[in-house]
Amino acid sequence: MTAVAECLRTIGDLIESNARRYEEKTYLLHGDQQISFGAIHRLSNKLANGFLRLGIRGNDKVCLMLSNRPEFLYCWFALNKIGAVMVPVNTAFRGQELSYIIRHAEAKAIVTEALFRPALLEIARESDLQIIHIGDGAGEGVLDYGCLLSGTADTLTPFGISENDHAVYPYTSGTTGLPKGVMLSHRTYVQAARAFVKAVGAGPADRIMTPNPLFHINAECYSAMGSMAAGASLVLLERFSASGLKGEVERYAPTILVLVLASASILYKKYRDSADWQTSLRKIVAGGVPKGEYRNFERKFGVVLQNIYSMTETPMGLMSPTDGPARDGGVGFAMPADDPYGPNLVRVVNEHGQDCAPGEIGEIILKNAALMDGYFKDPAASQQALRDGFLYTGDKVRTDADGYVYFVGRGRDILRKKGHNISAAEVEATLAAHPAVLEAAVIGIPADYGDDEIKAFIVFRENQRVDWKVLQDWCGEHLAEFKVPQVFDVADALPKNAMGRIMKNRLQNP
Repeated sequence: MTAVAECLRTIGDLIESNARRYEEKTYLLHGDQQISFGAIHRLSNKLANGFLRLGIRGNDKVCLMLSNRPEFLYCWFALNKIGAVMVPVNTAFRGQELSYIIRHAEAKAIVTEALFRPALLEIARESDLQIIHIGDGAGEGVLDYGCLLSGTADTLTPFGISENDHAVYPYTSGTTGLPKGVMLSHRTYVQAARAFVKAVGAGPADRIMTPNPLFHINAECYSAMGSMAAGASLVLLERFSASGLKGEVERYAPTILVLVLASASILYKKYRDSADWQTSLRKIVAGGVPKGEYRNFERKFGVVLQNIYSMTETPMGLMSPTDGPARDGGVGFAMPADDPYGPNLVRVVNEHGQDCAPGEIGEIILKNAALMDGYFKDPAASQQALRDGFLYTGDKVRTDADGYVYFVGRGRDILRKKGHNISAAEVEATLAAHPAVLEAAVIGIPADYGDDEIKAFIVFRENQRVDWKVLQDWCGEHLAEFKVPQVFDVADALPKNAMGRIMKNRLQNP
């Protein structure tokens, strides 16, 4: 690690350093907007002073419920500069799941926009939550975003933020059914971003494009912070659209495209039978490319494909290397780590914690400088996940003789749809709360693009059976759209073991 890198250990350090080194260079491209490294530093300073004037202080939590727009980055960087914690909120959340996250995070404020404001007003009425609104028509009891900027200086007194101070609390689904706040430090973001930059070979000449939502660790760490760590430009799209992506690539001329799991498969299916791309892209970083199609994918888009495996609890995961072709079905080796933090250690262990032999399926555990500090207000879950300095992921993998890692499946009761992790227990609890339902069990049925179709088994209360549409509407009122089951089956009883736990393997294979 260079002398310059040694002193750049917080998110604010990187922003300030790049403002000096690349003052007029474009950091962010979004729509017709181009924002330089210097401008985003000054603007985030103004917002930081605005948050301070509002009463936000170190370790206070502020939620961001925003679409992909520059203000997300401005607010995030501003909060971290004053030692506050940014809590990104999935924009699909509504009702009880949205209320739970805001309350559990102990959020003092939330920054949002018109599309999401109605869902927040009722929550705010029942709490001291301050809603900060971006755009016209803030309304009564809502603070206009412009007030944070009005009359504030674009310089900021240093706050002495440490790399170990918490920066972001993303909430992720867990097997308990309640979302968990993952405590991530400045060190997590800076070191994982550096590891990503090394793994893809990014530099100041690159443009990194992402259509991934900014509330997701992928966009935050690899695209936003990856661009900052590399001195590269970030191309932020509003959303993923397979049909529109080629036009966006031709418009912005990115060199690296970062996608989430299902997007790569959708993109490949869209363009598989059309002419090969001839664009500025040199790399696509993604997972989920159909097995057996790696080489065809690379030829189709004229890129090097780099597979990636990571998670919210540690975004410094694994990636296929650049010095050889990605191996079909594999996720590669550990991302490179910075000294003096030590290596990014990857082990595959059996149920006794012993290392597995090549070819043997086991649980992947990780130890690196980007590990979470635990789950917010959940010491039991933290102790279960973090043991002997390693993160126990619950995911199943195997290795070959070279140590190359191949993903096998998720060991936890977590489903995957549209790039989101879904807790089966959360959906089950929502279904069971319906007056007509006695018990519910939820499983995933393999679907296209590596997704899971959500199937629910329902045991109704006596003489209280209702139509499936009623249950879907019930779930839609309390859960994000992507969590609503699409397939239902009625059961007289659910198979259980001696401990009373539902044996889902019997539901999967009746």
